[in-house]
Amino acid sequence: MSPFADRVRQQRDAGEVFSADAPIYIARAPGRLDLMGGNDDYTGGMVFEATIREATWAAAQKRTDKAIVLLNPQMRDHAWQERVEFALDDLTDADQVRSLVNRSPEIRWTAYVLGVFFWLKEHRASATQRGMTVLIESEVPLNKGVSSSAAVEVAVMKAAARAYGLDLRGVELAEACQWVENVIAESACGIMDQIAVVLGEEGCVLPLVCQPCLP
Repeated sequence: MSPFADRVRQQRDAGEVFSADAPIYIARAPGRLDLMGGNDDYTGGMVFEATIREATWAAAQKRTDKAIVLLNPQMRDHAWQERVEFALDDLTDADQVRSLVNRSPEIRWTAYVLGVFFWLKEHRASATQRGMTVLIESEVPLNKGVSSSAAVEVAVMKAAARAYGLDLRGVELAEACQWVENVIAESACGIMDQIAVVLGEEGCVLPLVCQPCLP
């Protein structure tokens, strides 16, 4: 069991953050290292990517109400708000979600997480009738070019989808997380970061032609 999973279990047993009445789903997503290609991601070229040891962890537990409670204690290190709560019913459209996450610089980090729940609500509405508590912990350094944002998106999307009883993986998972970053976080990234985080394997290089997936 990972140290993060141990901490989650301890918090559950102590009645902190999580309840003992529902399962908790834990997911891990590594950062990525761009070996070659870089901005070819935007132009349809080939890139070579690898995952790194440092990763982001997310633990998600479905709630009995419609609150989305996001906790990331590491945000204290950046003078940002570590606990933020939203209402699932307020996620009505992309403009509204962007307004929610941009209401204060101290909660701007939630764009990469709340966008996950908006995507799930839009694309898996029947399964997403309840809120979620999410705890995030990351070893991936911010603003160092190793896809800390993609790691957060993928870890939270994987954990939340499983908590809702959904099977979301592979290219569909990566594209959903790219949408969150493009539309809610308003970052014009290509698919390279998310697909590398989702499909990359330890000790391997992932060659990727960054062109649309067509049937």
